[in-house]
Amino acid sequence: EASRLVSLDEVRKHCTSESTWIVLHDKVYDVTSFLDKHPGGTAVLLDRGGQDATNVFEDEGHTLDARELAKGFVVGKVHPKDLKILEKDRAVGLKESKVKPASTNSALYISTISYNTLMGLLIVVIVEYMPR
Repeated sequence: EASRLVSLDEVRKHCTSESTWIVLHDKVYDVTSFLDKHPGGTAVLLDRGGQDATNVFEDEGHTLDARELAKGFVVGKVHPKDLKILEKDRAVGLKESKVKPASTNSALYISTISYNTLMGLLIVVIVEYMPR
């Protein structure tokens, strides 16, 4: 229910695979049931569980379909007393993202490196053992 007001303290409690909440544009979403379905993998959502994910969400350039799908996970809105905190955190996050990509510290970054390495090895094996 979009009319429910949720404090950031409450959001922070939901940062596990059993209960994962994120904040996007001042709305709170329970994405627990979407963890295994997220195209970027479970780690992407868990990495942002219990916190504001607005900057990361926008940096990834999500489609209109993704934005429409997200509406089904709304828990409520961030309590007005916490909006200043979010604004400050987003401003700091934007400055940091210009200096160092956030994804280099995440499991997703490691997964991407592993995937690319595996694909490279697979191509070498296919080319090496392909009949000529």
